[in-house]
Amino acid sequence: MTTDQKDTSSVFLDGVLLDVRLSFWRGKKVLSPEDLGLRTDQVPEIFRLGTKRVVPKDALDGFERIEGRLQYLTDRWAFPFPTGRAHFVPWAVVPEVLAEIKGLKQRYDDETSRFMDNYAKYREDLVAKYPQYKEAIERGGMDKATIRKKFQFAWTFYEVKLPKDLHLKAVSEKEAKDKAEAQRKAMTEAEAEFQTQYREQIDTFLSESVGKLRVMILNAVSTLADQVKDGKANAGTVRAVREAIDRFRALNFVGDAAVEEQLKALAAVLPSGETDMATVKAKLEAVVTATVEEAVKDNIKDIAENYRRKINIE
Repeated sequence: MTTDQKDTSSVFLDGVLLDVRLSFWRGKKVLSPEDLGLRTDQVPEIFRLGTKRVVPKDALDGFERIEGRLQYLTDRWAFPFPTGRAHFVPWAVVPEVLAEIKGLKQRYDDETSRFMDNYAKYREDLVAKYPQYKEAIERGGMDKATIRKKFQFAWTFYEVKLPKDLHLKAVSEKEAKDKAEAQRKAMTEAEAEFQTQYREQIDTFLSESVGKLRVMILNAVSTLADQVKDGKANAGTVRAVREAIDRFRALNFVGDAAVEEQLKALAAVLPSGETDMATVKAKLEAVVTATVEEAVKDNIKDIAENYRRKINIE
């Protein structure tokens, strides 16, 4: 391999890892015995004091909504990866995910500015609401510069490169031969164990990714099946199934070809426009049944194994 060539034999070429870091001050401080009107020696060692709010809860509700939206985004368009807090995002949905993250970042920046501008007022409002706890609230105060550092929102996309050939560093020539050999043996065994554990983690990640996609499709198709059977299927039901099919196709980086082929057949018989559901009921029931049967097949491990061979981490 020349220096201009890139070894992609163990790279996930179908997507990237996304690491998002969102944090904000929760407006709480640890309770002290004095806050409860106690001396330190009056708190038995079997008890642990909780926390107190030093700004009103609703002052931070906006951040919690953003945090929840970010969680929803990664749950919907990504797969948890066995590396820290990272999520695997297929290339097909990277633009959409990135656009939403940037929108959340703007909301986050606006919330941060609003909170910092009103910090003093929030504390005054809390004291006014609970004047009997004025001293406890004031003891929990911090300067604005310190608090501002607790607000962070950043993200990174990076390539997934799995360890394939791990190389040892040479042991110092000054060491005795027997010690060097012992160290090399220990390092080799540790690296072999690392490789085994990492492969197991990747296998679990791939299997869980396939499972997540199939559950998503099963939920949508089962709902359609029940409503077709009861004569309650409508345009909204069909639209939800079409959206689920499109989402499956975008996220199907593992190549679950059989389910995708069955979804293609399902999409072809889904009614459009003002089509009377009754006229396609029989054909729709047959295709829906076939789709469910394919989605519940016990071949998830086979699909995961095929993908693992593709990225060559044997």
